This record gives sequence, structure tokens and C-alpha cells, in this order.
Amino acid sequence: LKRIDYSLIKGGTDFVGFAAYASANQVISGNSDTQVTFGGEYYDVGGNFASNTFTAPSDGKYLFYSKLYVQGLGDTTVQSVFSFTVAGGSTFGNSITRAGGMDTSSRDGTVTNIDTFEMTANSTVHVRVYLFSGKTIEGDSTALNSKTRFGGYKIG
Repeated sequence: LKRIDYSLIKGGTDFVGFAAYASANQVISGNSDTQVTFGGEYYDVGGNFASNTFTAPSDGKYLFYSKLYVQGLGDTTVQSVFSFTVAGGSTFGNSITRAGGMDTSSRDGTVTNIDTFEMTANSTVHVRVYLFSGKTIEGDSTALNSKTRFGGYKIG
């Protein structure tokens, strides 16, 4: 039986990733493009998430996800956008639109978005939302209770 040094099997140490949550409710005005506020972090390996924005530490492929819990969403149309800004250049957006369809009541609803981006060092990503009617995005100061989240990982 041979002994193996743990450092040889523990995996790489170059993981980059974060998971943030809304720590308070955020009122969104109708017909306005608004950056979503994430006041807390579950984790931030590498320290690349600050002020509601992830900044890529190096070139590579990254996967991002967001889940926005909207109070009284009902049949309101909502658009969730990853706003991706190339370091020193253009801004692009990947969006998911939920156009009514839930019903005409004021039930709460969730809008999710997931995508991958080829990023260069110092490029940034944050979440924006456009609601056609004023609503509140729900947050909670207790991390595990918050239903509104944003996260990402370097995948290559």
C-alpha cells in the first residue's frame, strides 16, 4: 500500500465563482431599466464580485445564472438581462422575457436566466431588469431565505 500526498489529488486551486443574493426588497418602477441589487454573498472565490457586478479575473468561458423573485408579478411582462461589458469596449445583453401568461391575479413569480459568455480579463457582468409595471423584487437579509440570486463560474 502506497501513500499519496493529498496535494496531488485535491484538485485545482484555480476555481473562480460566486453566488450572491438580494438581502432586501428592491422596488422597481414600471417601464424602467434597473440594475438589480445583491447585498449579500454566499461565497466569492477569488473576490471578483463587488457592487452588484462580477469582474472576470482572466480570459475564459463563464456561466452565469440569475433568479429574480417578483412580488405580485401576475401577468406583468418582465425582462431579465445579463449586461455584459467587454473591458474597455461595448456592452451586450442576453435576456429572457416572461410575457404574462401566469394569470391575471397578483401571484408572485420567478424569472430565471442562464447563459455563457467568452470573457476577457476585466470584462464585467451584472443583472438588469425591465418591468412593464412597477413591482418589488423580493430579498431577505437571511441568506438562505432570499429567493433572488445571481451567480457564476469560470468553466473554461
